[in-house]
Amino acid sequence: MTAHWQTIGHDKAVSTLARSVQSGRMAHAWLFAGPPHVGKMTLALDLARLVNCTADYIAGRPCGECRQCHRITNSLHADVRIISQGGSSSGATRRTAISVEQIRELQREAVLKPYEGRYRVFIIEDAENFTQEAANALLKMLEEPPEYVLFILLASEVRENTADESAGYITYSPEREQDRIAALLEAVPQVGGILPTILSRCQVLELRPIPISTVQKELRSRFDISPDDITEVARLSAGRLGWALEIAADPKALSRRGDRLTEIENTLTGALDEKFAYAEKLAAIFSRSRLSVYDELQLWLGWWRDVLVVREGNDGLAVNISRLDTLNTTANQCTSAQVVEAIHAIQETTSMLESNVNPRMCIEGMMLRMPQLESPQSDARIGDSE
Repeated sequence: MTAHWQTIGHDKAVSTLARSVQSGRMAHAWLFAGPPHVGKMTLALDLARLVNCTADYIAGRPCGECRQCHRITNSLHADVRIISQGGSSSGATRRTAISVEQIRELQREAVLKPYEGRYRVFIIEDAENFTQEAANALLKMLEEPPEYVLFILLASEVRENTADESAGYITYSPEREQDRIAALLEAVPQVGGILPTILSRCQVLELRPIPISTVQKELRSRFDISPDDITEVARLSAGRLGWALEIAADPKALSRRGDRLTEIENTLTGALDEKFAYAEKLAAIFSRSRLSVYDELQLWLGWWRDVLVVREGNDGLAVNISRLDTLNTTANQCTSAQVVEAIHAIQETTSMLESNVNPRMCIEGMMLRMPQLESPQSDARIGDSE
């Protein structure tokens, strides 16, 4: 009997969890760390199925077919709970951090024996976003874990660097060319905010982006979309299968993204008053939805990153492959130093916004640091006049 794991591309993480159950040495607390949409929740639910599966053959767990597996898959299992800063799975008002009240509610449930399975499983999202009181309350439970309780913490990142290769693969990097590009971008990893005392009581698995080829294979098997769209979505995903599946499932998602990139390109070729009008618009959005603006700045960052790789003669590393004509035009108008300056401007603007600097002033400052680009229309007019 073959086990039925829904996790794709994280074979070493799957093997680690399977061995821990088969050996009878399952840790009571796990921390799955990795970028958003990389597969942390899928792996957490797989682990919940693994410890509660009733298949006779232990190496065939999770079977995906027994009542326990089905109820967990369909979010019906009484012993599996998901807690996040957005509230519990029952739904609550959005919070900025996991509160002590949520952890106390978890404590009250954790002392109860499982209702229908072998283990009570608590999956805690946003684990880098605890209030101090919540972190201390959770730490107490991790120090004295109740029997038949499994804690699974999910976090974006926990440290700067790691030598642990057990849980994933390095992202798409033909001939290691991305190493040189990364050096140009001066990429600096962020450090998560999980207390070291909590980390020390968890088994940590880091989920890294999976190979782009694996993402492409999954998209081809699940969706009837063009090969070009499959390639673009896979590259845009940066190895995050969950993100790729979400975009591919929405026929208009790429079109909406394209419209936003067109606005960015028009802003770069526009006059200063158009750039400031865009800054004013973005600042107004920031007061209502910070995440929307951060997402927009990531689009800017990805677009300029593509300009840089194209300018360096590596079109195959570009992720916005539907914009290659515009990227090539821009690369021919800018020096590498100008592109890197634009990237730094976006990164610094993001940092200032996170530090609550006036948003309009930040974004206007970013606009002033962008190279002035010629529009395709102006190039055409120059050609006609000649």
